[in-house]
Amino acid sequence: MSEGTFKYTSDIFFLEDKLPFNKTRYLIGSQQKKSYISVNKNQYYILEKIYELTNAKNYTFSEIDDYLMNSLHKKINVLSLHENLSKKGLMENSVNLSANNEIDMISTSIFDFVIDEIPPRIVKIVKALSKLSIIFKLLSVASLVVILFNIDTLLQMKGNIFLYDNSSIKGFLISMLVSIIIITIHELAHVFAAINVGLRDLQFYMVLYAKFIPMYYTTYSKLMQLKYKNKIRVLSAGLKTNIFLLLFSLASICLIDMSQICFDIMVKFSVVNAYFIFLNCSPFISNDGYFILINTFGIDSLRLNLWRTIISVFKRQKVTKIKNKFVLTYMVISTAFLIGSFFSMFLWIKEVVIEIIKWVQTFI
Repeated sequence: MSEGTFKYTSDIFFLEDKLPFNKTRYLIGSQQKKSYISVNKNQYYILEKIYELTNAKNYTFSEIDDYLMNSLHKKINVLSLHENLSKKGLMENSVNLSANNEIDMISTSIFDFVIDEIPPRIVKIVKALSKLSIIFKLLSVASLVVILFNIDTLLQMKGNIFLYDNSSIKGFLISMLVSIIIITIHELAHVFAAINVGLRDLQFYMVLYAKFIPMYYTTYSKLMQLKYKNKIRVLSAGLKTNIFLLLFSLASICLIDMSQICFDIMVKFSVVNAYFIFLNCSPFISNDGYFILINTFGIDSLRLNLWRTIISVFKRQKVTKIKNKFVLTYMVISTAFLIGSFFSMFLWIKEVVIEIIKWVQTFI
């Protein structure tokens, strides 16, 4: 066996997390390297014992091998174990050799900034505001009652996300503006939830998803170290906020006598919110629904494997046969969902381009 020192990265974490359906997920990761792996109970026990042994003193591969044989009666290829953990960036001075997530793999970064420590004053304000959550719950219930009693009025409501004042261009611009507002509120809801469960750092990213779709989002380095309930609380905060905004906007349409312009904008606000709820509920794109799915069922790298498979097909490389029927079904549905999403966006942009061409021809 080649000699070397077995030393985990300094911020290694071990998490034994209780999931629904009497399942337990065993995670080992590094917040600095933004990497983690799921292991089974036996592997978790061995890796944790190695950590306890090497945390205070450096040990060579041979010494680790002797320890495992003499103390745990386990025969493991320590060199291979070290290499595999190094590829994930979980060993001291190792660099993650592969993308950890879908965004890193297929997106181009435009802008990012990091807040290492959210100011205590902001934390106090957020915690104070969070005490008002009962008001939003009551407003949601009241809005739902109003909607149910005015369902006929809403069914007769005319509004199209693609059009505003019979213009695709105006409809596109207003929908984009409304989307920016809604996404900002959505991300702030995640930030509020993160602060309330004890997270104090924040990373903000703006990227071109799939190299051409603008998107921005927030992440938290210690999110994977949270227990399941707190993790889901952070992940679902944006979706819950979108549901509240949809209910409140529909109730406002029913109750408030507003001008046609305000009415059309409120319709756009409702439609865009409904669209974001649909996207965030869906586990077939890289959104809240997907992360809720993988954390609830303890599944890793579903979409990363999907994109690697798609890229392999385009590059005409050999594709590994997928034996897991659930993974295969997910990948087929997700691919269809992606194609449908891109096609609908193409149709929308096409209508805008056609209107621009007509406008230019008229002007000329």
